[in-house]
Amino acid sequence: MIRHEHESSRFSNRSIILHWGIAVTLMAAMMIQYDAVYFAQEPLKTVLFMLHRSLGAMAFFLSFFFILLKFIDKRPPVIGMSRAVGRV
Repeated sequence: MIRHEHESSRFSNRSIILHWGIAVTLMAAMMIQYDAVYFAQEPLKTVLFMLHRSLGAMAFFLSFFFILLKFIDKRPPVIGMSRAVGRV
């Protein structure tokens, strides 16, 4: 497998997937909550609130795994920061 020079300056695929998974889950939960509060009638409103709660729990656990992953994966260096740190 060929490694590119810029490959070490990226976040891992696991971090990227978890980041966007959390973002999509939170956005979906907010949209469902908005629909449930302002537009839905009673039978659908209950289902939407349950779905909203499930998505919130999923976002919580994804965030928990994302924080654990930060202890395992190394962060890529910020470009240009090595020169700036030396001047301080």
